[in-house]
Amino acid sequence: MIIDRYHTDAFSGQSTAYVMNRTGTKLYSTDSEQENQVFEGRNIYSILEDMTYTHDNSYESCMKALEESGNSIANASLDGTEYYLCLHRMIDTDWVLLLAIPAQYVATNTQILVDSVVRTLVFAGFGLAVIFLIILMITMRMQQQEQLYQKEQENSAKLEISRQEAEQSKHAAEEAFKVAEAANNSKSSFLSNMSHDIRTPMNAIVGFADLLERDADDPQKVREYTKKIKSSGQHLLGLINDVLDMSKIESGKTNLNLSDEKIADILDGTETIIRPQMREKRHLFEVLTHDIRHENIVVDKLRLNQILLNLLSNACKYTPDGGHIVLSVTELPQRRPQFVSLRFAVQDNGYGMTEEYAAMIFDTFTREENSVTNKVQGTGLGMAITKSLVKLMGGQISVKTQKGNGSVFTVDLELQISDAEDNRNFWKQNHIERILVVDDSEAVCSDIARSMERYGVQVTYVLSGEEAIQIVTDDNDFDAVLIDWYMTSMSGRQTAIELRKRMNRECPFILLTSYDFNDTINKLEETSTDGLLSKPFFVSKLRTTLDEILHGPEQAEDTEKSNVLNGLHFLAAEDNELNAEILEELLKTVGATVDIYENGQLVVDAFEKSSPEQYAAILMDVQMPVMNGLEAAKAIRSSVHPLAVTIPIIAMTANAFSEDIHNCLSAGMNAHVPKPVDMTGLEQTVRRVLGL
Repeated sequence: MIIDRYHTDAFSGQSTAYVMNRTGTKLYSTDSEQENQVFEGRNIYSILEDMTYTHDNSYESCMKALEESGNSIANASLDGTEYYLCLHRMIDTDWVLLLAIPAQYVATNTQILVDSVVRTLVFAGFGLAVIFLIILMITMRMQQQEQLYQKEQENSAKLEISRQEAEQSKHAAEEAFKVAEAANNSKSSFLSNMSHDIRTPMNAIVGFADLLERDADDPQKVREYTKKIKSSGQHLLGLINDVLDMSKIESGKTNLNLSDEKIADILDGTETIIRPQMREKRHLFEVLTHDIRHENIVVDKLRLNQILLNLLSNACKYTPDGGHIVLSVTELPQRRPQFVSLRFAVQDNGYGMTEEYAAMIFDTFTREENSVTNKVQGTGLGMAITKSLVKLMGGQISVKTQKGNGSVFTVDLELQISDAEDNRNFWKQNHIERILVVDDSEAVCSDIARSMERYGVQVTYVLSGEEAIQIVTDDNDFDAVLIDWYMTSMSGRQTAIELRKRMNRECPFILLTSYDFNDTINKLEETSTDGLLSKPFFVSKLRTTLDEILHGPEQAEDTEKSNVLNGLHFLAAEDNELNAEILEELLKTVGATVDIYENGQLVVDAFEKSSPEQYAAILMDVQMPVMNGLEAAKAIRSSVHPLAVTIPIIAMTANAFSEDIHNCLSAGMNAHVPKPVDMTGLEQTVRRVLGL
């Protein structure tokens, strides 16, 4: 049979060939003897029209390409199975050849597929040519010599066309293979990258959880470990959100989720995640700041963390054990109002790169090949992803490097200044007018002095413990003392003890350290100091530390904002009993109360029966039985209750992607808070929607 020439063992024997006429009626198929055929039924076009097409293909575009060029390729799914479809119109007939290949077998036997398709097409062309020549020879005997000559010319032209079409079909098959291979490579690379990215914060979470269990009786360590676990957890949650939102990855589109953030918090979170890697390779890792005048910014925290972690992770991997790595943040001169220009630089003294490789380092899947770097695992996607994210944020990235002398990666970003205001009255309220700073780095001292000058606090600094003792001997009227832990001539511990002896008044003594918090906190009790402040220096971090020292960690509030949730009563929708219990307990810790119902209909009923002053706001889950959160919000907005239009409705849901937020706002909600619930974020949201 003719169809036997189109049977192929390529793709593990899973491909199927069909021959059909112009109307789609199946004439022959290689699976005609099988009990379960791939395309059951007589009309193939009807089946093709009902399939689900992917990669911007459609049934209409497929048929149009077949009509115009005689060839068409497409990706489509049938009953959950994805196929690569290749259609070819045969010469001098109204027949169409269809080759259907399950996508899962494309990557397993690629060369067999290409050879089989090419061989099939060649045999098809040859068979058709032989049949045509036989018919032509019989006709030529019945015609005159002139007609014979014309027919031979026509035959030559048609043979050339057949050869060209065979080449085109071969090219189409090769292109189909390349698409499949690229898709498989992309998925493999993506899974490899995500495995590494997810394990990094997970290692931090597991490690600090072990430390939390070990040091459960030390409140200061518990607070610090908890802070780092939450930071790593938030980073992990952001990564999981991206993994689940596959449409972003496949379409190459990534949106920025902007929020009010503090530079200090971003750097603390980054350092928490990367510090274990640095410690494992015994690197000296420092985080420095220069002239930071605006600490509060509007930024996508996850994306900025991802950029910094990519750069720091590369610096760690490509720097020999015991190296020196510095992350510095500098505020550049302001170019336009309400925007701050920040420069993030990651410098290492590692292997460095050649000029040729540095020029292509931001390309996809690039790694420099030599005996040293070949030992370092990586996919070659990190720098390409980093550049894409920097570009998405409107910034620029560059690299300076020299083989054997390390590298410096620089990221320049212009970010909006947040409307969040610092509590500038803190210093006067707590009578802090003069601070003594003891640090052997004059750059650190002068940066602290410039930062505090903006708040009206005078800073006197010295570069050694001996100088500090001399200063205090003559003048000890200071309201706080900051002492670097590691100094060359006289340690911070010795300096603190000696200064305490000479001070005529009690004031907070705070140790400054650029090393791991856990390495220093264990020695804190050995000194005469009251608290610990990790570098780099930020005014907000000093303010928080002093607040805890002066008022106690239990009584110390966020001095920038009071607890807006205290005394409020909420109406909430939550169908999960465990989540409902957590929400109730979290609100109770900040002095708030809540009535919780298990579906949207019950929430609507409770709201309609409530008095105007009963509820401050509604916390609405989205996925619920009976009536979901979107339907409930619309029902509340259309009710006759006096507060139907004005009561704040806040979506509190695990549906945390950009389209989910859009759907919630379109349904009449005022804001969106993703799960797991962060009380600081909830408080900020409530403050905003209530106009406080």
